[in-house]
Amino acid sequence: MSVLALGFLGGLGTLWTPPYLLLAVLALATAVPVTQAALSAAYATFSSAPPSRMARCKRRALTAALHLIQPLARLFGRLENSFHPCLGDGVRWTCPVARTWAIWRERWVAPERILQSTEAVLRSLGGPVRRGGEFDGWDLEIRTGPLGVALLLMACEDHGAGRQLVRFLAWPRLSRTGLGVVLIFASLALGAILDGARTGGVVLDLVALLVVLRGVVECGAAIGAVAGAVDRAGGGQS
Repeated sequence: MSVLALGFLGGLGTLWTPPYLLLAVLALATAVPVTQAALSAAYATFSSAPPSRMARCKRRALTAALHLIQPLARLFGRLENSFHPCLGDGVRWTCPVARTWAIWRERWVAPERILQSTEAVLRSLGGPVRRGGEFDGWDLEIRTGPLGVALLLMACEDHGAGRQLVRFLAWPRLSRTGLGVVLIFASLALGAILDGARTGGVVLDLVALLVVLRGVVECGAAIGAVAGAVDRAGGGQS
């Protein structure tokens, strides 16, 4: 991922001179995996050796190429599976805005059990779930990609005779990774525009905008997952 980003920024040197400085870093970053792939291919053993030297060289070249594309294939696999328009039965993309639910219970249930049940449903939907700490302003976090998350906060009100009202609040948020990427590209765009490279600045602004849009999509998926989990866990109403 870092090598691809460096390659993209280095390519912008045709539009704005400073990114050319990243080409040296790109060359160094590329040399490491290429060297590792070449060494792995050189020391690789095969069950059957090809008869000709040319065939053996081709096999080792193919082995080196597979070592090089493995991280790229893994990256595309993660990106492809990081966002699902439907995370489980009846859970679909939802507008990424804050939502609330109020669930009335005639029988009292410990708040810890309610939260555990909601967490279990969220985990069953396939997205990574993280619990908040003692000093966090949220109880659960679900992530549907590297850029967008949804935070969930729960509160219980006791109404006597074993009855209780359970309230949920969920809101979307760009991840730290997403915010960092947006700030980097926005800062580079501003520097390019101030330096007179307006075309390069526009390209960098478009990249920042695409990252934001991707984050919005992932936030909507996370909110949709939370909505489905709350409805399935408690049959709540918005």
